[in-house]
Formats: sequence, C-alpha cells, structure tokens
Amino acid sequence: MLDQHPHAAAVLGAALDGRPAHAYLLHGPAGTGKRAAARDFAAALLARNDEPARARVLHGTHPDLTWVAPSGAHEMLRRDVQESVVSAASHTPFESRHRVFVLERADTMNDEAANALLKTLEEPPPYVVLLLLTDNPSQVLPTISSRCQPVRFDPLPAGRLAERLQARGIDPETATACARLSLGDGERAMTLALTPELRGAAEAYARAPLHGRAHAERAWLPLLQQARAAGGAAKQEVEAALAEELEYLPKKEHRKRETEFTERARRADRRAMTGALEQDQEDA
Repeated sequence: MLDQHPHAAAVLGAALDGRPAHAYLLHGPAGTGKRAAARDFAAALLARNDEPARARVLHGTHPDLTWVAPSGAHEMLRRDVQESVVSAASHTPFESRHRVFVLERADTMNDEAANALLKTLEEPPPYVVLLLLTDNPSQVLPTISSRCQPVRFDPLPAGRLAERLQARGIDPETATACARLSLGDGERAMTLALTPELRGAAEAYARAPLHGRAHAERAWLPLLQQARAAGGAAKQEVEAALAEELEYLPKKEHRKRETEFTERARRADRRAMTGALEQDQEDA
C-alpha cells in the first residue's frame, strides 16, 4: 500500500520499529490510500503478530481501535470527538499496549471539536495514538496540525489511477484522460469520469495553451462556471442537511448551529471567489 508513498512509509515504518508518536496527520490527495494505510498501521500496532487480532482490526471490530467520521452537515462536531475520543482516551487499552483513534476529514473539524480534542493532543496518555486524515491539510486548524507529526501521501501516477478507474468500469481512453487531468487526485479523477461536461471543460482548458488560445478564448471560464454550479449544488445539499439536523436539536441550539453554518459558508465562498479572481488576474 505504501510502495508509492516513500515519506509515509518512512514515518509510519519508524513508528512501528520504535515508539510511535502520539498523533499523526496523514495528508494527500483523495484516493491515495490514506484510509487503508491508517487501518494497516493500526493493525500492525495493535496486533503485532497476532493474526486473529489483526483480522479484527481490519474488519473494524477490535476494541482498541476507534474510527470517527464527521456527523454534522459536512463538518466534525464536538459530540463526534467528546465521547468516542476524549473520554475514551482516558481508559487503558482492552487488549493491546495502545489505543488507536482514527479521525477522518480532520479539515472539517469545527472550533468546538478542536478545543475538545486539544487537551488529548497536548497531554495524551502514553498508550494513545491518534491518526488524523485529510485531503486538504491547509484547511486543518493550526492548533490541531501543529500538534501532529505530518505524514505525506504523494499524488498517484496517472497510470495507477487509470487502472483504478478501469477496474470500476470506465473505458480505457476516458480513464487515461481523467487520470492525467486529475493530477493524482483519485476523487477528482472519478468525478471527471462520471461528469462528461466537466471533463470536456477541463480538457479544453488543458489543451488551449498548446495552441496559444488560453488568453484569447478565456478557456478557464467554462471550467469556473462548472465549479460554481457544483458549488451551488453542494451548498443546497448542506442547507438541506442542516435543516434536517435542526429538526432534532433543541430550539435553543438552532441559532448557534445556523451561525456556524453561515460562517463556514462565508469562508468557503470567500476562498472560491479569491481563487477565481486570482485565475482571472493571472490570465488577464
């Protein structure tokens, strides 16, 4: 699994040979194998040479492995980490010498969740190992990332990505084109493969400079329009999820959740607009 990721192999391999650090931030493009690497690392750390224990780790049934994913409307909430990580970390391992906690999409952690986790990151029990996963390391709160040892997963070669797409039923020509356009991001490659309009805009943008037409045709505009449309659809999805969540929350918590959502949406819009303006300025 780590053959394509020498940095990750070196860091995690050293942890297994010696004493692991208390927290690692596994970062890299989507589809590069971070989740599988985290599970393999947990299996090696918790089971060592015990094959039945290893099988339980790989199937997610080992009592010393806890896997956490965001439960909120596209964000990790305080309740996601309070009981399953912070409280659980105070209890000694059931079977192994360690307790491993894997937190997916660490970049979605809100301030309350981060503050809840902070003490565990700063003063962890000696048996606790935290693995935080993210596709967007720049979006992980500095208070969290600065307390983790970084583990880099490099973009996958286009050939490897194309093979994965073909294994999922994408024809070879489309798989190769999407793998090259995605720059090693497996999730982006699959999105391009399943969205012909987006793939066409991306191919036109990539080819325009070869013919000296990028500036004259403003070849990036269709791609930006596709991105804005996708962003609008994602916002509607988040709003629907928020509305559903509010149905089950006490009235007194509604304002707080709505404010959190509004602030996250504002930051996302600002990042998207900044990126679009920078692209226009670069190509003007």
